[in-house]
Amino acid sequence: MSCSAFEFPESIAKSLPDVFNGSSGLPFNLTTDASVKSFISNVYCAADALTCFGICPNADLAGVGVRTAFWLSSTLGAILVTISPKDSTQGAWTSTVLTASIIIPAIKQKKQHLLSLYHATLVLNFATFSSLVSLAVAPMCTVWRQHEDELVLLPFDGREVANPEAEVAFFGEEGRADAAHRMLTNIPRRKVHRQRIVLSLALLTQISLQWAWAILLFTDPNYAQTVCSAPTNVLIFGKPFTAGEINEHYYIIWPLWLLFHLGITLVWGILLVHSSSPDVHPVLSRSPSISTRRTMSWSEYLPKDKGRLAVLATNTLAFLFAMLLLISSEVQVEENCVRGGENTDWSFGQVAALLLALAPAWSIFAALSKRPRKAHSDTLPAHSTTPSLTPDISIFRTDTATENGTPFTIHSALDSPCCAPSPSPQATLNSNRVEYLSVPERQHSRRRQPHEVDEEDITEVPR
Repeated sequence: MSCSAFEFPESIAKSLPDVFNGSSGLPFNLTTDASVKSFISNVYCAADALTCFGICPNADLAGVGVRTAFWLSSTLGAILVTISPKDSTQGAWTSTVLTASIIIPAIKQKKQHLLSLYHATLVLNFATFSSLVSLAVAPMCTVWRQHEDELVLLPFDGREVANPEAEVAFFGEEGRADAAHRMLTNIPRRKVHRQRIVLSLALLTQISLQWAWAILLFTDPNYAQTVCSAPTNVLIFGKPFTAGEINEHYYIIWPLWLLFHLGITLVWGILLVHSSSPDVHPVLSRSPSISTRRTMSWSEYLPKDKGRLAVLATNTLAFLFAMLLLISSEVQVEENCVRGGENTDWSFGQVAALLLALAPAWSIFAALSKRPRKAHSDTLPAHSTTPSLTPDISIFRTDTATENGTPFTIHSALDSPCCAPSPSPQATLNSNRVEYLSVPERQHSRRRQPHEVDEEDITEVPR
């Protein structure tokens, strides 16, 4: 649609100065400056003209600031989930607020017959884009799965399990994970459930608004500026059409296009429900010991997590659909004639929408500022960190002692808290000395002498 110049009969052009000079007593000259063009544009939009000279502006729904806010908000929300999944709720609610701020006025204007077809299609693109990005990155949020602080150790005879390999052999790798996931402490469970409810409510509100708008377009085909509906350029599935061309020859495109917007959020909503289950993200296999790590091939060493690979594939597909919606919307803006400076004026509403979209930026900055501290903590000496509660049986220290005159070999796990030595560097067993290494010596011994793992903890030594 090209912008047509306003044409006035010469008699009207000559009488306008007389009318305004007579009513106000102030001199009035009909010129072609910006103020007069804006005045004529307002008169044209208020008169509901029978000739289309362009689409009347609606900056609150499709202004340059509103469009930028939608693209920027969804992008920052996706970055926030990637960098700091714990703060993903803030980004989800920001997208929900922006979606509500555009859908609710659009529904009201549609009922009042004040919304053009051009703006209605753009609003649907904005809502679908924001909902799609929110649903695509939602499975990456850690709130859907149990954290380490939610799990409790599996008891064995009233004590902590000291041999994880025996536990895996008894329960199986998946059975052990399922049993651990079911045993949640009460306080973290309530906290996690509350976070899940808040995030689920944000996503459900956003999807409900998008679906409500799409269904309204299905059931109510009446729009403002009827004379401008037919020449309006729309991009559907990346291909340009005019609304009149679709109505006359390809009417099936309208329901297919609306079903596409409904189906895209439905599919990613189902994927969110499926991928958020702990079964999709199985527990990774235990890290192999030093002695067995050399014999394992690289394919066996890499963890096989089909759930995360599926999420990555769906996120890639969602990115392509999101780019299709973004490009289609911006091309549609350029291909249509919109009066009143909708694409150039930065009013209060445009700036406010843009500032609201920048809300997740602070969380991203805070998450990035914490990363150097984490990297610094990773460089601390190994003996200064808290030892693991699970005994490490991959590295052993072998000592020889005698009991009742019979020599035997003792293999002690260096990192096992249940076998930690006393403050004294030496201990005795039946009046025979058994020497232990102190913590720094153990770390040094681990780095320099990787020992093989024996099948039995106690091996007799021939006399």
